[in-house]
Amino acid sequence: MNTTITAPAATTSVTVELIDPATAVLDENIRTNPTLSNEFLAQIRTEGVRVPVLARRGDDGTIYVWDGQRRLLAAREAGLSGILAIFGTSDASKVARITDQLTSFNRDDMSNTDRVAAFEQLALEGISVARIAKTTGTSKATVNAALTVSASATAKGALESHPITLDVAMRLAEFDGNDDAAARILEAVENGYNLDHIVQRIRDDIAINAIRDRITAEHTQQGIRAFSSNDYGQYTTLTQLTDAPADAEHRPVISIEEHTSCPGHALAIAVHGLKDSDIRIYGVCTEPQHHHNRWGGNTQSKVKLSELPDDEAEARRAERRTLIANNKAWDSAETTRRTWLSEFINRKTLPKDADTFAALTFTQHAFLVSSDNRSIADEITGVSYPYGLQKLVEATPTKAAHVTLAVAISAREHHTSRDSWRTTNAADIDYLLQLERWGYTLSPVERIAAGYIETVTPE
Repeated sequence: MNTTITAPAATTSVTVELIDPATAVLDENIRTNPTLSNEFLAQIRTEGVRVPVLARRGDDGTIYVWDGQRRLLAAREAGLSGILAIFGTSDASKVARITDQLTSFNRDDMSNTDRVAAFEQLALEGISVARIAKTTGTSKATVNAALTVSASATAKGALESHPITLDVAMRLAEFDGNDDAAARILEAVENGYNLDHIVQRIRDDIAINAIRDRITAEHTQQGIRAFSSNDYGQYTTLTQLTDAPADAEHRPVISIEEHTSCPGHALAIAVHGLKDSDIRIYGVCTEPQHHHNRWGGNTQSKVKLSELPDDEAEARRAERRTLIANNKAWDSAETTRRTWLSEFINRKTLPKDADTFAALTFTQHAFLVSSDNRSIADEITGVSYPYGLQKLVEATPTKAAHVTLAVAISAREHHTSRDSWRTTNAADIDYLLQLERWGYTLSPVERIAAGYIETVTPE
């Protein structure tokens, strides 16, 4: 069977031929793991391949099927002797084949792995993001996401081995090569945790570690040993040591300056957040035998953890770990929350109760408004300090309600701090619960501040 159809706008003829599925060769295909369902195979066995495949003929006469992978494979499985194939519908170039396959697969299940690989191939062929998006009916954001993922071994590996979305793979690509970050993200997805909070926490942890490494390197270059505060088993803090005689009444602590001549002199670096106030550098000694226990012989001695019963000592350590973990979690959540507030306040339509929230803030919490400098309002609306909000209203009067709400949010947001979870208060509880009603997902530490009973697992 050989039918020639001449299209008016085409320069080449299109032919329909009966080909042998057993001898036809499957051309390069972006779908790497086609699924042949029992229903699909049964239909092919009963009715044959009703929709012709698209094919091209090589220079040596070999027939290559470049569109119709599942139909060809099903025809072989069903033992069909012939199927219809259309020749001449494409220039048979690699770009054309990939584009046509992407377009036809838009209606079918297709793995993200295959989709990413297809976009990557098109990009390698020199096709722009805009053209890829237009010809495949995909948004430019999706194409850019796929290309970002294709450049990350971590993201591509996870995409192949885990049932994750392209958005999750994008998050993994941000931390390419960081196995710990990848494990935390995949665990969050598996347990249904809010990914925005987890990702921000990872970013902050990386930044905190970088600060600690920088400070450690600076002291190392000066010839001073420096430890992470987490290495507490390797040293004794100077606050526990003294050079006073064992029977002395006055037992002053050894200062860092006095300790520099000790062979065990070192520093411990503690970084519990991104603020300068979260950085602490204190003196330690790796050879405490050269000194005396500062609390020895003192009836008002400070009780050391090592002298407490194991259960009480561990309880105190756990309390300290929780404090540090929650403080770090709060800082990360604050960044995520303010990013969400920026998107929220710039929506075209505000929630129906926005004016009620603003009115209650300006009345019930007027002291918060009067003590606020409105910098967060500037930040989330995207205007410049100090007259940006005023100019926004003057230029666009329809934005007045947005500005009013932004000022109210700024006052309430400024009132929150690490103390919000340590000692809950009515103002912050009311504020965080309102954000939750507007669609914001509270992190575990924010839920504590909002009055929920939650815990944050120390890391």
